[in-house]
Amino acid sequence: SIKCPDLFTSRLKRRSEVNKSGHLMELRHRRYFENSQEKKKRKVKEGRMRKRLERMNRRRMANRT
Repeated sequence: SIKCPDLFTSRLKRRSEVNKSGHLMELRHRRYFENSQEKKKRKVKEGRMRKRLERMNRRRMANRT
């Protein structure tokens, strides 16, 4: 195998960009039909997780200084 740091870092960068964009998660949800009620439940759950992560990051940053 070729060990080139530029290729490795570019792959990691691309993977992180794809994860941040949410494209793969969208494809995963569209794999099966999801009615509006299930979609609302999922959105609420995702919102809760997002808020939780924000709170955790704020606490972490507050403890840093």
